[in-house]
Amino acid sequence: MIFFGLLKKLVARWMSGEDDNKVQSLQNDLLCGQGDVESTEPTKLLMRIAAFIDESTTKSGCDVRNWYLTSSDEVLRLLSGLGASNISQQMNSEGLRRRKVGKPETASQLEKLQLEVVEMIHTFLRKYGFRCINELKLEETTLHDDPGFVVDAVAGYLRTGSYSISAMEERESAIRDKAEEEVVKRLNPLQRALFSWVVFHARRGVRHRENTRFSRTKIFGVFRDLFRAMGRNFVKLGLMEHFMDVFYLTVREIEEFVEGRSVTNNLAGLVALRKAEFDSYKQGLVPPERFMTHGAAGPYMLFPQLLDDLDLLAKAQADMQLES
Repeated sequence: MIFFGLLKKLVARWMSGEDDNKVQSLQNDLLCGQGDVESTEPTKLLMRIAAFIDESTTKSGCDVRNWYLTSSDEVLRLLSGLGASNISQQMNSEGLRRRKVGKPETASQLEKLQLEVVEMIHTFLRKYGFRCINELKLEETTLHDDPGFVVDAVAGYLRTGSYSISAMEERESAIRDKAEEEVVKRLNPLQRALFSWVVFHARRGVRHRENTRFSRTKIFGVFRDLFRAMGRNFVKLGLMEHFMDVFYLTVREIEEFVEGRSVTNNLAGLVALRKAEFDSYKQGLVPPERFMTHGAAGPYMLFPQLLDDLDLLAKAQADMQLES
């Protein structure tokens, strides 16, 4: 990210006299509205689903919007099927039931639209269900585990009406163009040429960085599934109670057990030990953000209160106060 840092220096130099926050904001505005960034596709797909629901309501006369906003439990129930074929079967069964009790024929059209909405969400989960908060932590729950987040996100776009991708892109483009004008008007022709060259490479670098990060997220999703599969096999063997308990073991402990080199076969005991340790961490003192230990680090883990005397940030602040 050489060009990212270079752009920051150039903006700060050419916008001298401006507030630091404005300089930082200008740099961010210059880089917004990047196209061809895969990490933005999940958001855009959710917006497309919301747009489809509103458009279907308008064109068909069936109140798909109201159904979706008031029937999240039904949407989740339909999503619980493993595939689109299962979802179709559930929808067909529901349609047959409705017709038997004398529901109006227009319900069949509504059911078809409901099916399309559910299949679109299912497609989203198939593509991006590996995503989660703290994506580099394998033990985190994913959208596959809690699709309710996706259902609620689409509902949020519906309620606010802010699901137009073209409007979002135009807004970001306007922000970027305004930032360019703000900087360029202060430059001579040579500086403008240098500025354009640096901005081009900075934008390309940011785009590659974001795509690389998203690829890394995909890789972590694959490994998350692999370890979960190991956990499920351990549960089948009676080695632990829940497949997520596998994340309380180290990679080496798993490998050694699989290869027959483990020091102990009591994986459930190891899991219980780790859980107890993690519970003690939650109840203990929060350590300083920066500290330095002397000698073996183990004793400091047992007595975290000792770290208060080693808080580097607190010491630096105290030194600054003495100097002033």
